[in-house]
Amino acid sequence: MLLLKNSNILTLFISLTLFSLPLYLLRCNKSSYCYSSVPFTFLELLILITFFLWFFLKFAKKRNILKIGKEIRSKIPLILQIIFVVFIFSAGLNILFSPDKVSSIGFYKAYFIEPFLLFVVIFDYLSEKNNLKRVFWAFLSSSIWISLVSIFEKLLNYSQFNALEYASRGRVGAIYQTSNSVGLLVGPVVVLLISYLLYLRKENKGGIFLGIKETNWVIISLITVLGGLLASGSRGAWFGVIGSCLFFFGFVLYKQIQNKFLQKPIKKVFIGLIIVFFSVNIGFLFNINFVIRATNKLSINSQVVPRLCLWESAVNIIKEKPLIGSGLGGFATENETHHTCSQEKTTYPHNIFLNFWLETGIFGLISFVGICTWFFFNLISSERLNYLKVGLASVLISLLFHGLVDVPYLKNDLSAGFWTILAISLYLVNQDSLFKFVVRRLPPVRFRR
Repeated sequence: MLLLKNSNILTLFISLTLFSLPLYLLRCNKSSYCYSSVPFTFLELLILITFFLWFFLKFAKKRNILKIGKEIRSKIPLILQIIFVVFIFSAGLNILFSPDKVSSIGFYKAYFIEPFLLFVVIFDYLSEKNNLKRVFWAFLSSSIWISLVSIFEKLLNYSQFNALEYASRGRVGAIYQTSNSVGLLVGPVVVLLISYLLYLRKENKGGIFLGIKETNWVIISLITVLGGLLASGSRGAWFGVIGSCLFFFGFVLYKQIQNKFLQKPIKKVFIGLIIVFFSVNIGFLFNINFVIRATNKLSINSQVVPRLCLWESAVNIIKEKPLIGSGLGGFATENETHHTCSQEKTTYPHNIFLNFWLETGIFGLISFVGICTWFFFNLISSERLNYLKVGLASVLISLLFHGLVDVPYLKNDLSAGFWTILAISLYLVNQDSLFKFVVRRLPPVRFRR
């Protein structure tokens, strides 16, 4: 009975943690309302409480730490375990090369260690309880309430925490200090809600909550999130939404094509487009100085040039230190001595490839691409069309597209959200693998005449 009650408490803390993703802004340090020698945020506190509560429950059942680790590892493919280790180890190793090691340790625990702990908890919870709906809605809830705050700010014509940007550009920031922060959190949720709506209708799984069908709640949430996105005015987020939706509906159409002779060339074209996309982006970034000269000659919009100059500075650092980059949290310092033209002052270079290369080194970048690639192709590899799995794969597309001009991981809420998506995705991939295994093991049915 006690374990059952504690299990309900774990469910509550997982839900509360996911609901509170944006509340990393509540920080405890040496201040009047909260004093601590080690700075931490409200979100970090929730993640750690949730993890240790989960660990207490597992230890009460297993009575052996090694058995707990073995059980978790048995559910995660070996190749994925290796990629996870390389990713987290690379980020930790880059602390040694950071110009500000104290800050880099804080970044490491907040962006890598704690989100991974949350991944472990949510993945094991889903594997044990199969309570996908609770986790899914808890994750969505943080974007929904941020969107509601954004909409109200727009209606009230006032954005308290983003007053300067709102005064100059009319873009609200909810509880954040920039409107882009709203788009980074909310943008990927659009395609996720669309996919979940189609999933519920196809599988006929929508129930009743507070007297309203779940499908109607999804529609209400989708309208709310789109409203919040419009209020924020984040162009990068809309770029991600458009890219993810194009992929989602394109893939659904592809799965509807029954002619295998048509499917094969479509698949080859898609893979070719991926190769071209990455090649063009890498070529563009490493020839950024020529692009800057061209924009100056053509008198391109002045808002574009500072971002190009930022990327040029990032590429200059990479050319000088191709293996380690700037060190974890070190770009702001290194940038001061590597830029060649006027640019915006920022902590990161605002490009997903440059972000990880500079912050975690070349192996961190490769492992991050490896994580996204593994999940993407495993989510879309099912023979039977699963809208939710395709939606989760589309979230990765959204992060990629938005990441071309922004930082969709290196924030407390975004890194925790990313690992939550991975936990839900791995649970669904394992469910599909288990189904295939059971079907293969079933003996053939024979009918008597």
